[in-house]
Amino acid sequence: METWYNRRMSSIPEIETLKNKLTLERGKLLAALDALSEAARAEPFLDGWAVNDVLAHLAQAEIINLKFAKLMLTRDAPVQLRKVAAEYPDFTGPFELDRFNAYMTDKLRARGFENILQTLHAARAETLAWMDTLEAEQLERRGVHAAWGDQTVRGMLKILALHDKMHTQDILKKTAPQ
Repeated sequence: METWYNRRMSSIPEIETLKNKLTLERGKLLAALDALSEAARAEPFLDGWAVNDVLAHLAQAEIINLKFAKLMLTRDAPVQLRKVAAEYPDFTGPFELDRFNAYMTDKLRARGFENILQTLHAARAETLAWMDTLEAEQLERRGVHAAWGDQTVRGMLKILALHDKMHTQDILKKTAPQ
């Protein structure tokens, strides 16, 4: 399936399969957006979050997960977490995933829908391009994900697809007749 991403083919079938899954799930997400007006995207529906907030959350989560996956290849697990945390010095207090998600979403939400969408596209394009640099054995490198616990790089990539799928379902519920 060809998309708006400028994609190179990986020589590793598993990586190409993961890229295809990421592309498919993002396509479903974007298709779900087509059914929504600007007003509907801005209306809170999911624990107070609007569709625009969900999109901002997906973009920021992918940016952070990609940073973390890259660190998994170069640093040991305890250092990975400290390194990512150091990039957000204005996030204070103990780490709680919901609080961190809200903090990150607020940062992008303030920039508006077009910027959110641009960031969402750029994050996925960067993920797909990075995947072309991976070797098969790098998929096994481990780290600790904030919500999903001990993960491999492969697992981090699968989480991105699952995250898109989960929030696409949320958006589709919003568009379904009540």
